[in-house]
Amino acid sequence: MSYLIYEPDPLVCYDIRESLVAAYPQCKAFVCADLNEAAIAETPEDLGLAILSLRCEQLPAILALFASLRPGCAVLIIMDDAPPPRIDNPLRAGILLRPFSSDTLTAAINAVFSVQPSYQLETP
Repeated sequence: MSYLIYEPDPLVCYDIRESLVAAYPQCKAFVCADLNEAAIAETPEDLGLAILSLRCEQLPAILALFASLRPGCAVLIIMDDAPPPRIDNPLRAGILLRPFSSDTLTAAINAVFSVQPSYQLETP
């Protein structure tokens, strides 16, 4: 299984990638510099999780792209906004609020995989 990381801050992106490699050594982590339809379409076929740093106004469009291009992919959204928004979308998804540690990142990933696809984002 592959993981996609979209995080504009290079240091945070590096930390996320290192946490994934340590917690899930059998998985491949890919970093996406630009999050658009072409970038999502070019992700590996075995993409199991997308970890995306997004703002509230970006959520509907990006989640719609994942729902249409990678419907089996789980999504973990990293946000600064609290409380997290409610969005109707048929994805298995969760929200991780900043600041977070490697342990809370791993717990959020495990929580996303433990729930069934939903029409509401669940907070891990």
